Amino acid sequence: MQLAGRTLVIVSLGYLAILAWSQRHAFNNWELSPEFIFAFILSSVIYCAAGVCIAIAWKLTIRRFDPDVVPRSSMLEVYTSTQLAKYLPGNVAHIAGRHMAARAQGYSHSGLILATLYELLGILSVVGIISGIALGAFSERNLIAHPNLYFVPLLGCLLPAFATAHKFFPQLFNSLRLHTLPVNVGLPKLLTFLYLIYGAFFVLAGWSLLILCYASLNSASIGDTTYIIFAFSLAWVLGYLTPGAPSGLGVREIALVYLLSSSMTESDAVILAAIFRLSTFAGDILLWLVTRFLTSRQRVAL
Repeated sequence: MQLAGRTLVIVSLGYLAILAWSQRHAFNNWELSPEFIFAFILSSVIYCAAGVCIAIAWKLTIRRFDPDVVPRSSMLEVYTSTQLAKYLPGNVAHIAGRHMAARAQGYSHSGLILATLYELLGILSVVGIISGIALGAFSERNLIAHPNLYFVPLLGCLLPAFATAHKFFPQLFNSLRLHTLPVNVGLPKLLTFLYLIYGAFFVLAGWSLLILCYASLNSASIGDTTYIIFAFSLAWVLGYLTPGAPSGLGVREIALVYLLSSSMTESDAVILAAIFRLSTFAGDILLWLVTRFLTSRQRVAL
């Protein structure tokens, strides 16, 4: 599986290189301005804030299944530090590293598996909802002319279906040696929490892309905010699901170029995808540094 993912990365990067070379005149005309530098920093900070959302979601989800565990270290720090493993060696490694680090803090194998499943299905379901909104809003404007995308909103059913099974069929999860959903956890409350916090992640991260759109392209044909958030969401989740790809490298960029080319020129889409990759990397590093700093302050205070 990882070999297939890494092969896809190589093919995607090769295709991007061909696109970049064919559009090299656009890169030659692009200028690094003070306004762009400010927008780049702001975009990275917003992406960092988006990362806080999914880190908090994971932390609170594992606490639902192991409420009596008192970790020795900050679980936010555990999450953000292991997140860097998605860059090297690549996707899936960061999930395995996070699992092992949390196990060392006393959390159960069962609870961590469930937290990962809720994270994955929560992310996919929110992408499905965003896609449904975007497809409904832009179908008449022909911004999305690809019929294969119309199955994506069905992803919105994954989280409620899994959570319902978890609530009402505990014997199934017992047979798999997984925790059942705690009695004090209401299903509507759980679903609302996950939809809101993962929705906040995609909205904030979509805004970080939107800021770079206006700062780097200076174009009035970029499209609507909702479409930008949709394009980011779908591209991000495709990269997220590619095993072995360093944070979806190449896969996410190809998807962004494909989706954004319907509302801007291909050269603009290639430039934007490349700049956004740098911005999100800076945001992930900033998130790790901030959590390290806050954790060290807490340790000194104790």
